[in-house]
Amino acid sequence: MPVRTTLSFSVRDFTANSSRVVILVQKGAGADCSGDAPCARNMADNNDQDSKYSPTTLLKRGEGIYNLFVFHNASGKDSYDVQYHCEDALGGHTETSIVTRQQQ
Repeated sequence: MPVRTTLSFSVRDFTANSSRVVILVQKGAGADCSGDAPCARNMADNNDQDSKYSPTTLLKRGEGIYNLFVFHNASGKDSYDVQYHCEDALGGHTETSIVTRQQQ
């Protein structure tokens, strides 16, 4: 049985305003999106008045590139932090690196 890689992620909104910070994670190029597992998932921090992260969300699409997008649903400035972690089917840490691009 092949080892499936899972990307887990959550977000924490530091700015107390009406805007919600949302992250969207999508399996990158070459993803086989057939079957029951989704190729993308999202999560929002629905309470930006506390210091807690959103619930952890999992995307189980195997090895390769995952795209992580951050956006907010209202105008204005937002400060946030994202946690992410890749692991194999046995729960072991896999090599993880990130390339950051910003566009406003």
